[in-house]
Amino acid sequence: MLNPVSLNGFSFLFPVPMAMEQAENKTAQEGDNVKVYCNITAGIPDPTVIWRKVQGGGYNPTDGSLLNIINITRAQAGEYRCTANNTCGEESTVTSIDVQCKNIFLSWNYRSDSCPIGDLLVLKIAYLVASLLWKIFVLRASNFLVRQFLDKKLTASFK
Repeated sequence: MLNPVSLNGFSFLFPVPMAMEQAENKTAQEGDNVKVYCNITAGIPDPTVIWRKVQGGGYNPTDGSLLNIINITRAQAGEYRCTANNTCGEESTVTSIDVQCKNIFLSWNYRSDSCPIGDLLVLKIAYLVASLLWKIFVLRASNFLVRQFLDKKLTASFK
C-alpha cells in the first residue's frame, strides 16, 4: 500500500518511510516468559520485522513485531535487535534482556513445642554441619589450587 496524493487531477503514490519506537529493556527471572514489542509507528508498504540476538546463541531469528521467549534461561540474556525493512529502507532498535538467577529457598520444618533446649540443640547441630561442609569445600578448593600451582611450577622448571 502506498500513500495516494492528488495534485492537479493527477494521483501520485508515495512510499512512506518507516518510523519505530525504542524497544523497552527488560529484567526477568530465570524461567519467566518475556515479551518485547517492536513498535513500528509508520511505514508504507508494511515493513517486514525480524528479531535477532545481537551476540551469541540461544535464540533463533523470528518474524513479526513480538519477541516472545518462553521459559527464559540465563543463556538467553543479552541484546536483541528488531530490524524492520520495506522499499523505503531499514530501521532497527536494540533492547537488552537481563535474566536473573531463580531464587532458591531452603526451608526446614522442625517444631518442638515441648523443649526449647531441643530447638537450640537442633540449631547447633545444623550450624556444625554447615561449618564442616564449608571447611571441606575450602580445603578441597585450596588443595586443588596448590596442585595447579605446583604443576605449573614443575612444568616450567623442566623447560
